[in-house]
Amino acid sequence: MGSGARSVGLLSSPIASPVPGSLPAEQKRAALEEVLQSSVFRRADQLRKFLNFICEMEITGRADELCEYLIGVEALGRPSDYSPAEDAAVRRRAADLRDKLQETYSEELVGAKIRIDLPKGTYVPRFVTSESSLLKVARTPIPAIPLGPPALRPTYFALILAFVMGITITGLAFLGLPSLRSLVERSSVGTQPHPGIIYEAEAASSTMAGGARTSRCSACSGGQKVGFIGNGAANFLAINDVTVAMSGSYQLEVDYLLRGTRSFFISVDDGPGVELPLTSNSWVSPASATVNITLKAGHNRIVFYNETGFAPDLDRVVLR
Repeated sequence: MGSGARSVGLLSSPIASPVPGSLPAEQKRAALEEVLQSSVFRRADQLRKFLNFICEMEITGRADELCEYLIGVEALGRPSDYSPAEDAAVRRRAADLRDKLQETYSEELVGAKIRIDLPKGTYVPRFVTSESSLLKVARTPIPAIPLGPPALRPTYFALILAFVMGITITGLAFLGLPSLRSLVERSSVGTQPHPGIIYEAEAASSTMAGGARTSRCSACSGGQKVGFIGNGAANFLAINDVTVAMSGSYQLEVDYLLRGTRSFFISVDDGPGVELPLTSNSWVSPASATVNITLKAGHNRIVFYNETGFAPDLDRVVLR
C-alpha cells in the first residue's frame, strides 16, 4: 500500500500532531519501549513484533520499503512464498494494532508525551506529540513589566539578609537542632559519589531465565536494563556472587523502571520470597526503593521474580 504525504494542522488533529524530522531516534525508541512494556502489548507477542519492526524501519530511514509482503515475512514469520492476496494476516494485524495502540494510550499511557500512530491506508508509523506540548508552543509569552532602574538599597539589603540567614541556619544545625542539622547533612550527601557495591542487572554474572531479557536504556547506569521478569515462575533474574565479609542485615537499593504499580518478589539463597511493591511513572527513567535483606558471610544469590504477574524492569541493585 502507498503512503502519501498528509498535512496535519492543529485544528484537524485535536489530540496530537506529528513532529516531522524533529525527534531523534533515541526519543522514538523510548516511546516504542513504553508501548512494548505496557500490559496490553506484553500479552500480544505478534503485535509486539509487528510494531517493533515497522517502527525500527521508520527510525532507521527505511520506511519507504515497508509493504504488506515484507511485514508478513519479517514480522509475522510467513514463508518466503507468502502471498498477501491469499493471506490477509497483515491487514488484520494492522487493524488490531491500531485498536491496541488506541486502548493503550487511552488507559495505561494516557500521559505519554510522544505517541505512536498508525494511520489507516499505510504501514508507516508516525511519532506524534500530545496536545499539551502543542499548547505550550502556541502560547504567547507574557511581556515583561518594566520596573524602572534597579534600586541599590533593596538589593544590598537582600544580600545582607541572605548572608545572615545562611549563617544562622548553619549555626543552629550544628548546635543541635536535629531537623535543621539533617537538612544540611542531606544537601551535602547529595554531592558525594554513590556509596555501596553496585551489581548491574544485565551483568554477565547474572542469570536471566525464561523470558527475562535485556534491552537498551539510555538513562540506566549500564545503558541496559532487564525486563520481562515475572508472569510465571520460570521468568526470573538472579544476581549471583553477592559477596559480604560478615553475616548480617544489609540494605539493598533496587533501581527499577515501571509505569504503574507492580511487585518484585526477592529471594536470598533460595529462601522464602519477600514482596517489594513498587510504583513509578516511566519505562525510561529509573526510580529507586530500598529493602533490608539478610546475607551470610561469603557468596550469596539474590533472585527477583513474580509468579503471578509481571514485575518491573530492573536496572541495578546497590548493596550497603
